[in-house]
Amino acid sequence: MASFFSVGTIAQTNASQRRQANRQRRAQAAILETYTHKFEVTLGGGYLRFRPGPQLRHINEVGWNLAGTRYFNERFGLTADFRGYYGTAHPFPNEFAVFNNGIREYVYQAGPTYRIYAKQKFAVSARVLAGASTGVFDAHTNHIPPQDVGIYPVATVFTTNAGIPLDYNIDPALAIRVTPEFQLTRFGGQSQFNKGISFGIVYRFGHQ
Repeated sequence: MASFFSVGTIAQTNASQRRQANRQRRAQAAILETYTHKFEVTLGGGYLRFRPGPQLRHINEVGWNLAGTRYFNERFGLTADFRGYYGTAHPFPNEFAVFNNGIREYVYQAGPTYRIYAKQKFAVSARVLAGASTGVFDAHTNHIPPQDVGIYPVATVFTTNAGIPLDYNIDPALAIRVTPEFQLTRFGGQSQFNKGISFGIVYRFGHQ
């Protein structure tokens, strides 16, 4: 009787080990399929906390974001990123009757992306981008130069962005991404240290 139970226990253990091994093989296959794509495209939106003038308070900007990455292996890729932000600046009381001024920013950046953590369902990356930001700050100033009401002048300036993309994989080709980020701009000859977040849907295609 003891031998019978011992054999049964060994059989159950072997079956459990086989199931565990099969799960591990499937997980590894999914990881390989997910992270050997050459390309990914991200479409979504974003939020930025931005100071529109040297003496003005920060405002909330929201907008769109389009990015594409070419991966050269499972970890390293190069990203091109395009985005637009929209908000309303609130100048101090002024003689020009400009009080609520709609502003826009268009950002064009590129730089390296590196996956730090890559599992079947989750991935964490680090990304550094650099490029230019065009500030359209005179859309509703009644032809008054925006700097006359305390807003930065219209310009295209240097910008850089550091972010941590966080991915939740729906399947190997599709993911949801949230990216806490820091955006530096140089409007008006001054540095703006802007905190924000972007989010979107990631589509991967083309295997290595």
